[in-house]
Amino acid sequence: MTVKFKAGTANTTSATLNVNALGAKSIKKSANTDLETGDIVLNQVVEVTYDGTNFQLMSPSSAVVVAASFPTGG
Repeated sequence: MTVKFKAGTANTTSATLNVNALGAKSIKKSANTDLETGDIVLNQVVEVTYDGTNFQLMSPSSAVVVAASFPTGG
């Protein structure tokens, strides 16, 4: 089951999600790693997929900055 939601707050520790009668399930990243502060940011559209045990974070935080690699020399 895949779910998308708009985050009403940023996470500051691990997080759970309760969808319908499923009960609160942990949101993990990289299969079994708890979320870290800022993995979900305010107003982010978050996509998670339920793996039968936990929800897996599929959408990276919009706060994630990817370092660009630039060639050096001339």
